[in-house]
Amino acid sequence: MVMKGIDPSLVEQLRSDAEEAASETIAWRREFHQFPELAFEETVTSSRIAAVLSEMPSVRVIRGFGAPTCVLGILREDIDAPALTLRADIDALAIEEESGLPFASCFPGVMHACGHDAHIATLLGAARILSQRASLLERPVIFLFQPAEEGKGGAKRIVDAGFFREFSIEAVLGLHFWPRLPFGQMVTRKGAITAFSDRVHVTVNGMTAHAASPHFGVDPTVVAAHILLSLQDIISREKDPQSTAVISFGQIETGEAYNIIPGSTHMWGTVRVHDLAVRDFIQKRIEEMVPLVASAPRAIANVKYMRNYRFASQHSLRKWSWKKPGVLLVCRRWSCRTGTTASGRGGFRLLLAGRPVLFHAYRDGRRAQSPQPSLRRPGGPSPPRGRVGGFPGSFSVTFSCFKGVQ
Repeated sequence: MVMKGIDPSLVEQLRSDAEEAASETIAWRREFHQFPELAFEETVTSSRIAAVLSEMPSVRVIRGFGAPTCVLGILREDIDAPALTLRADIDALAIEEESGLPFASCFPGVMHACGHDAHIATLLGAARILSQRASLLERPVIFLFQPAEEGKGGAKRIVDAGFFREFSIEAVLGLHFWPRLPFGQMVTRKGAITAFSDRVHVTVNGMTAHAASPHFGVDPTVVAAHILLSLQDIISREKDPQSTAVISFGQIETGEAYNIIPGSTHMWGTVRVHDLAVRDFIQKRIEEMVPLVASAPRAIANVKYMRNYRFASQHSLRKWSWKKPGVLLVCRRWSCRTGTTASGRGGFRLLLAGRPVLFHAYRDGRRAQSPQPSLRRPGGPSPPRGRVGGFPGSFSVTFSCFKGVQ
């Protein structure tokens, strides 16, 4: 299929370029997977990225923009036109890998469990393809390798350092590997694509006692359990069922001995929502309910509600719409469709700043071995020999840069 305004020969050339780059891109992905680093600690990762970019013709490398481990690659900055920014995140998670892969993490307790290794490799693959055809570009391209996406505010540091003042940016493109998508499919949508992401810290104070004599104390662990269950009623019984939201608590700390009722319990969780009014309502109800639920069994509880990332929205797509030929013409066996909003969050929205944006999720590699593949699991987010970070992702983020593509 060839769309209006597309040079068929360029499409085939880019497909061929991407196929040729696939093996190298896969090797990069596996290399980055072996050496994962946490937010703002990506020294090995950023050095390797910079080294690869520096070998590409017409690419100027900038390190440390806004954060020590940020890497920028600027291609064809001699062109007098607003640039297109292609972005990838580079940090890993504090998870012990259990995949058993030959290229599993070499660092105990740290793992690329959210696909950022694939994002890095894919963007390097796109940079390789574009640099080889730099003479055909109609605008500069900035390859942004963003540190500290996992809740540490890496994007904010880059923006606060003057990214949009230093560079003239026309549009920002990003992608995310998403293993739950059907094989060979790419998904995006207009409007909200990710959620508001807030953090909740609940502290329950009781009274310590021996486990054999609980009546002499106030058990904060039991109170925390009641709070945990009660807050779910906000989602199922108080919120309009037509609006999407989720409250999840992933961390609970209580006590130091098996036979002692502790004096306090802490719970940390997250609220994900796509509507500002619903966000306000949920925050209000959490702050009201927690102390009331705790007071019945004579405990004292307080809430610290922290508003974090705002949702990312694609309202201003204009010519960078998801129907852009470079997204549709990924590969003959691939397809692109509109999807629903995701409850995930990310720093990508901080890089929008009113610019047109395209953010899409894709599934690459072999068909999953697990019936419900997922990110952030010790067993790994991707198939062991899959082509994650290879041809399709590289092709999709390169096509819109060329002359004659309207």
